[in-house]
Amino acid sequence: MNGERLSELRKDKGYTQQQLAELLSVSKYTISSYENEKTSPDDRSLIFIAKLFNISLDYLMGLIDTPVSYNREHNCLQLPSGFTDLQLDQIQEYIEFLEFRSKRQS
Repeated sequence: MNGERLSELRKDKGYTQQQLAELLSVSKYTISSYENEKTSPDDRSLIFIAKLFNISLDYLMGLIDTPVSYNREHNCLQLPSGFTDLQLDQIQEYIEFLEFRSKRQS
């Protein structure tokens, strides 16, 4: 598992190591060892972490660099990896426009 990613995900959600440890039923020191890549979580814990942060196991394991939702529903799109930040922003703006337009028509 990519420990740096776990640390970033945890901090982005506002969890302390202690809070994440309680959710996983492990010690704070175990979370620290995951983040420092001294140990790895078991499969059950990996799946729990992926669901908790709504990211794919591939992203959590460091196999891909783009965070993909754990819940790949029919409306989840995989965008080409070569898209620039500007293009991704434009896609997000277009999605927001479509949501706005849909609400106005309702």
